[in-house]
Amino acid sequence: MNGCTFSGLMDVVGGPALRLQAAPADPSAQVTEVLLFDPHAPLPAVPGALLLAVGVRAAAAGPLVRAAARAGMTGVVVRGADGPVGEAEAHGVALLAVDEETAWHHVHLLLASAIGTRPEHAGGLGDLFALADAIAAAAGGAVSVEDPRQRVLAYS
Repeated sequence: MNGCTFSGLMDVVGGPALRLQAAPADPSAQVTEVLLFDPHAPLPAVPGALLLAVGVRAAAAGPLVRAAARAGMTGVVVRGADGPVGEAEAHGVALLAVDEETAWHHVHLLLASAIGTRPEHAGGLGDLFALADAIAAAAGGAVSVEDPRQRVLAYS
């Protein structure tokens, strides 16, 4: 199974860019992928996912936190510091916050990359790193190799 533990993820990406407001009930819970919230589609049941609350004000994210908990997700990421901490704690899911000026695609790439490139899950990807390095040298720039879910598998 691809992914990492929530505490391992926070060791990699926690800090000024992504602030922890409420920890999940189990810090060793698996984080398997990052999903973008779509208010026009049903929320999928994806155990272990982190849900980016795109288009939802942090103060109004309580219902989304409850829905994420019902879907088995590990946590929700909101924009701003006034997220529903009590809801997250009551339902045992993580609540993370990003700054108002942070673009959602940056948050998505940061999290997806951290989840997808954890060393304990990189088994057999050495050749992909060599390929990325070779392409970067030929192209004169940075290269990343991603799977269909936009998880970074290798980079130069």
